[in-house]
Amino acid sequence: MANNVGTVVKKLLQEMVVPELSVIKDALKDVKSDVRELKVEVRRLDEKIDSGLTRLDEKIDSLRNEMTLERNLGERIASLESRVAALTAR
Repeated sequence: MANNVGTVVKKLLQEMVVPELSVIKDALKDVKSDVRELKVEVRRLDEKIDSGLTRLDEKIDSLRNEMTLERNLGERIASLESRVAALTAR
């Protein structure tokens, strides 16, 4: 009888559990594939963000240079104006 119960249990496992394991394995493969695709997309977005940040840094540096140039020109103009004023006051 114990052998008969063991056979029944084995048969039930094969009929109920094994097909479910197959479904679970297939679902797991799909999840792994989705994760790989997401990793690729994250990498692409990361590179795009890095590229955008690099361009932004370059623009900021360019604006800083322009501001420095304008400040220097303003100082030179002020110096020239004071010289002209000193010369015309004589």
